[in-house]
This record gives sequence, C-alpha cells and structure tokens, in this order.
Amino acid sequence: MTTDIDQEIQLLSAASTGNLPLIQASPFALTILPKLAEKAAKAPHPSILAWSLTNGLSLSQESQNDPLFHAACESGSIAVFEMLLVHGGMDLNKHTSESHGDALAYACMKGNLPLIKFLLSHNHGVNSGARCNDRLALVWAVTCESFSQDDGLEILKLLMKYEVKVEGTGAAIAAAEKDNLEALVLLLDAGAGMEEVVPWWGDSEKWRNEEEGTALFRACVKGKGRTVEYLIGRGARKDVEGVEGGSPYEIAEGKRFGDVVKFLEVCGVTVEWPD
Repeated sequence: MTTDIDQEIQLLSAASTGNLPLIQASPFALTILPKLAEKAAKAPHPSILAWSLTNGLSLSQESQNDPLFHAACESGSIAVFEMLLVHGGMDLNKHTSESHGDALAYACMKGNLPLIKFLLSHNHGVNSGARCNDRLALVWAVTCESFSQDDGLEILKLLMKYEVKVEGTGAAIAAAEKDNLEALVLLLDAGAGMEEVVPWWGDSEKWRNEEEGTALFRACVKGKGRTVEYLIGRGARKDVEGVEGGSPYEIAEGKRFGDVVKFLEVCGVTVEWPD
C-alpha cells in the first residue's frame, strides 16, 4: 500500500527531474503544490511550475524567506522568473530574504547578467537596499568574486543605466580595495564620495573593522599601488586615518608595501615616528 509520504517523495522527485506526466497523473499532486513548485523552480523545470500555477498554486503577495522565492533565486533561471512574474503575478519588489536579499542582489552576487537584464526590464527596483550576504547589488558588481571584472563592469553600467544610487554605498571603497580601477572611475564620476567611510562588506556594527577607512586608506591597506596613484591624482585627502587610527603611510609601511610607500613619500606623505 502506497502511503501519502511515499506519494509525496515520488512526486517531489518527479518535480526535481522534470517528470511532468507523472505529476499530472496523480490527484495527490494537487495537495502539495507549494512543495512541487519549489522543487521545480530550483531544478529548474518551468513547465512544472506553470502546471502548478494553472492548477491552483497561490503565490504570496509579499514574503520574507519564502522557500519558493529562495528556489527561484538559486535557479538563476529567466524562465522561472517569467512564470512567477508574468503568469503568477508576483511583484518581486515585495519579496526578500535575510540571506539572499532580493532577486536582483542575488543575481548580482552570481554575476548573472541575462537575469539582471530581465529583472530590471520587468521593473525590479534597483535601490531597495536589500543585501545578499551583507552586500548590496552594486557592491557585488564591483567586487566580482565569482565572475570577471569585465562582466562586473557590464553589470555596473547596467545598474547605472537604471539610476542605481552610488553615494554612501561603499562601492567606491570596495572598488579601491579590489583594485578595480575602471569601476572606481565610473563610481566617482557618478557621484560616489571619495572621502566617505562605509563598511561595504556589511552595514551593522558587527562588521566594523579596525582598518576601515576611505577609498585611499583601503587601497593602502591592500597595497593597490595603481589605485593609490589614481586617487591621489584625483585629489583624495592624504591625511586621513582609519576608524581606529593609523595613516595610509603607516598602514602601507607596516604591511611592507614598498611601492605604495615610495609613491606616498614622493607625494610628501610620510609619518614622523616617536623617538
């Protein structure tokens, strides 16, 4: 005798593998539509998601940490999002996750340019402030940890096309720290504050770092010589300190970044050590 649990296991497996005929043939499938939709979204198998929607699946008007939203984000599938937005009537601006942020932030973390284009063209907000793994969508475009800087620049330009906010986000500091000079120029030209001090890696007190400081300070912390030269040439203040003290020169010398130290000395940036 087949139990309900046995049927559920069989149908969820079918949703994961794309076996729509098996699902269609089972009356029990109608009792577990949310679970089937989640599996189908993550796989992804948009045809099963479409079947769920046409057979009574009701989408939440807004949510936080909704399993179906998580599955859609993790799939990275335009077809899945098209089902949710176009056929399911989901407004993605009303769905977030504590870990994934919103769909745009997650797509930017993954460097999924086609999905980013789709989301923005379907009215996904670009300035929601939602963070994926504690970083804004803009910051993920600049840090490029799972994709190339060229791809990141394309994402950055696309976000700017949709008027993403750059000032106060810490994205310019992140670009300086990562030596992403092309992104840094774009951000500063768009209005990012060269002297702002923002923890780009997170927005809470737990992320505060003794080496936190301006773009120039962080570039010195990481020994990014060409970025240091660019920022000083652009007029960045040289007399800044980190939140716990320490000048760019002290930091660079302490970390033995010789090229940075020499350049700072040429620019007249030194420190007088006590006797």
